[in-house]
Amino acid sequence: MIKSVILVIYLLCLECVNYTYGNSGVITTGYANTAPDNPDLRWEETSQANIGFDAELFNSLTIGMDIYKKSTTGILRPVPYLVM
Repeated sequence: MIKSVILVIYLLCLECVNYTYGNSGVITTGYANTAPDNPDLRWEETSQANIGFDAELFNSLTIGMDIYKKSTTGILRPVPYLVM
């Protein structure tokens, strides 16, 4: 039932339009979205920082450490993630 309602709402936003395809000048009939744009939509923004440290001791022992942080804002839909 819910999928049917969503489909009907989507189809109400479509309108039959004529357009030319390619350089042939032939007019083709198709459908275009006529719903107004959402002015509240923005690009997602990402900021990140990375700090690293590498050391080699006695020509055989290598030590490395990295700290990484990434933050993203403005995501339209939250994405679940797994931390290991």
